[in-house]
Amino acid sequence: MTNATLLLKADPLWGKQCIAYNLQADLTDDVRRIFVRAQERLQATGPGLLAGPPATLHISVACLLSVRERYGISKDGVWRRHGLRWTASLRELLAAVPPSEVIFRRLEITDAAVIAVAEPQAEVRTIRSHVANMLADVGVPSFQPSIIHATVLRYGSSELHAEALAGAARRVHIESSVPIRQLVLSKETIYPSLAREVIECMTLGGDSSLSAPSTFS
Repeated sequence: MTNATLLLKADPLWGKQCIAYNLQADLTDDVRRIFVRAQERLQATGPGLLAGPPATLHISVACLLSVRERYGISKDGVWRRHGLRWTASLRELLAAVPPSEVIFRRLEITDAAVIAVAEPQAEVRTIRSHVANMLADVGVPSFQPSIIHATVLRYGSSELHAEALAGAARRVHIESSVPIRQLVLSKETIYPSLAREVIECMTLGGDSSLSAPSTFS
């Protein structure tokens, strides 16, 4: 689908209470500043673009329980049943995954959001595959992202013009890199990660020298 025919969808969940369990990587301050400048430049093209606070910008690494899916019982109920075992499994996995670097190359317009797209990475593929298998072992469906990205803006209106927004995005440069040394296992409570409860900060390769992550509220 070309940008001329892409229909942008207003996000019905923005700012609403939700439940999801995610594995995320926080951005560095420098990369947050780059993304905030990108937000400001795109928002200057017209109304209807939604941006959360800079501290809530993150990389979506893996999804344990999706904000948009139903699981037969409450997501908190699923977590009470499996969460301790899943947390231990992830902790063991990530202790053996070496620190790495996510390299962002460009902005991309999708029907749901403006995203910063990063290069594929073997470490992230390994983590997502592990999560998918971990969920499948207990009969829980898996909904993993297909790319490495950070969401920069969402849509507050369906009247936005994709072609004009894509043209503006092509003029915004966001080339940057984020060292990935720790991941944050969290419960999302206001969408999209405008508020989260940190369950555990997990270091890659057993590095225990890192600071605590942010709890958004």
